[in-house]
Amino acid sequence: VLKRYEYETQSWKMEIFGDCALVTFMIRYRGTIRDLDFDVRSRVTAFLVKHEGEWKIVHEHWSRLPKPMP
Repeated sequence: VLKRYEYETQSWKMEIFGDCALVTFMIRYRGTIRDLDFDVRSRVTAFLVKHEGEWKIVHEHWSRLPKPMP
């Protein structure tokens, strides 16, 4: 079903508060699924917790950004 897919990320920000962290970044993903092209930009925020020496994602939120005016 997914014929083509690519993505790029930018504007990474990380803040660490002891064993917790907040990460934000922008992502643009595009491709073709069932002969339909898509091109989406989103802002992503993730909350992580350090557990037994490894960072684990506890929650993430994606906010789709509006398409720029032509």
